[in-house]
Amino acid sequence: KKAFSAINLRIVLTIVGAFGIAKAVNKTNLAAVMAHMICELLAPLGARGIYAGIFIATVGLGVVFHCTAVVSLLFPIVVAISESDNLPVPLHEAMAVLMMGASCQVLSPVSYQTNIMVFSSGCYTFADFPRVGFGIVIIVGIISVGFVDQLIVS
Repeated sequence: KKAFSAINLRIVLTIVGAFGIAKAVNKTNLAAVMAHMICELLAPLGARGIYAGIFIATVGLGVVFHCTAVVSLLFPIVVAISESDNLPVPLHEAMAVLMMGASCQVLSPVSYQTNIMVFSSGCYTFADFPRVGFGIVIIVGIISVGFVDQLIVS
């Protein structure tokens, strides 16, 4: 009983709902359209611009949603970006940037379950999370986007 009472139904439903939305994004060709838009917008910046766009979108959505939901939403878009003819972006590098962006769940108390626990028991304010987490996200982003081709061996 204690195990079932520890499950946060809201988080589970968010994740399950994100899988459904991700399937719809992929099935309706929305992933390809969004990938094309991202590539058109960021192609002048090269592969690093595409990686930065993936990282920023992942971190941005991670402020509101759990990382599992964010990855399930962005996964088909990242795959479509890597398959785009506009700019050759290796899938394994794009996925590494997505993964690193998803791990930056430090900007909001609602983005991860341990953040909620700390928020409620530690008398923190909502503003404390970005104040502490922003620097961490910037460092991880610079390393992830700037060196992904050197960190990930094909």
